[in-house]
Parts: sequence; structure tokens; C-alpha cells
Amino acid sequence: MFIKMAEHVYEIVSNRSFLIKDDSDSRECDIRGVCLLGSGQLVIVDYNNRKVKLLNAEMQLTSTSTFKNHPHDVCMIANDTIAVTVAEWDNPGEIHLFKVTGDSFQALKVLPLDHYCNGISSINGQLIVRSNTALLLYSTEGELIKQLFVEENATEYGHTTEYSIDSSSDGQYIYMADFPNDQILTLDKDGNLLATYQDEKALEYIAGVCSAECGAVFVSETGAHSIMQIKKDGTQRLASLAKNNHGVYIPRALHFDNKTKRLFVGQLDDDILVLHLK
Repeated sequence: MFIKMAEHVYEIVSNRSFLIKDDSDSRECDIRGVCLLGSGQLVIVDYNNRKVKLLNAEMQLTSTSTFKNHPHDVCMIANDTIAVTVAEWDNPGEIHLFKVTGDSFQALKVLPLDHYCNGISSINGQLIVRSNTALLLYSTEGELIKQLFVEENATEYGHTTEYSIDSSSDGQYIYMADFPNDQILTLDKDGNLLATYQDEKALEYIAGVCSAECGAVFVSETGAHSIMQIKKDGTQRLASLAKNNHGVYIPRALHFDNKTKRLFVGQLDDDILVLHLK
């Protein structure tokens, strides 16, 4: 007889913040994307200062690259290669590819798009890109493969703000943070909607979402200054993980390190928050 194992519910062991502000930054940092490389270096996207920033394993800022337009999100393509979405509202965007060499960025190429773009994630060697109304699948060469999902309830307000997406490590699930409608959408790899989680009494401005190898899914609520864990199938909340007293303040982006069980939290703040979990 098959016995379904209960999903592990994480708890916080400790929390710590690290300064990410560069001397040339003119505004408060607004971290919309976070990505951990195989080297242990952390890449973060600072929307307000139009930069992608590189932190070493000790969480010290080592390099930046500045864009003409606003960067929105980042994902890893290979151990040392990343993709960054860059766009201004209602204009065609771009995907910028970088290679991290040592402690610096090396620009590789720019993939022009014929639509606006914000969230990005990698799945099975391809790129999932979120436009203002749809989820699209691209090759790493910029070729449109297919449209995965159309967001029928999309609004302009929602897509000028948070728009995080992530895929499960096994490539079977895609998770979407729906900011204007305060919900999490769970799709299969082909873009079919599997579940919608919405709780009008609990959810307050969903912004970030990320998943762990074990299947855990973490979601950030900017309005409640909190982070929660939901079920792998996206159907319900499992636990409230972190709140303002843990250092959470307008959390935008999330990334989980499976090896060290650290949850990186990008916020509207000059520090990045690192939560050690168990």
C-alpha cells in the first residue's frame, strides 16, 4: 500500500541581513530578483538603481552592471550564466545574458523581444518569460517556442509591480505570483492550470515565489511583511514562516539554497535578508 508522506514544514533557525548598497546607488535598493550560482555567489536585481549586482559567498558586493532601462528578474541558465529581463512598461523588453567570471559580470548577448517582460525562470534548459498578460516559453537563443498560459484577469496595475515566477526542480510545476489578485497559480510544465490558491483574509499583495528540491514552496506577502510556505500542489497554506520581527520588510523576491537551507529574501531595503531554515 502506498503511503503519502507529509510535506516538511520549515522553521527559522536564525536570520541575518547583509548590506547590498553600492556607493553609486542614488535610490533605496529594490530587489526584484535573486539567483544563487553554483559557485556560491549571489546575483540580485536592483530595480530602483537599474543594476544587477554580484555578491560573493560572504555576501559582500563585488561587482555591478547598469542598464538603461529597469531590470526585473534573473534566473540561472548554467552554473555561471544568468538571464536578466529588462523592460519599461508597455514597451518591448530584452533578455540580457551574462557570464560570471571571477568576481565580475561578462556581457554575452542581448535577446530582443517583441513584448514587455518581467518575471523569468529556467525549466528543462529553456526560459519561461512573463509578459504583461501571458507566460511564454523561449529557447536560450531567444527563439519563441510557444505560449504556455494566458492570464485572463491580468491588469496593468498588477504587471507594473510584482510578477515572480519559478519552476520546480523536477520541471513538473510552474508557480506564478499574481499580485493584483492576491493569489498563487500553479501550472504544469505545459502551462495547464492545476491550482489557484487565494485567501482573502490572509493574503496581502503576493510578490515573490520560489520552490525547493524537496517540493516546499515559499511565498512572500509585501503588504503583510511576511513569508509563508504552501503545499507543493499549490492548494493551501502550510505555515507562516517569517514576519516583520524576523527582519521581513516589503519582501519582493525569494530564492532557496537547497544545500545550506538558506532562504534569500530580496526586499525594498538596502540589505538582503538571509533566513537559515530547518
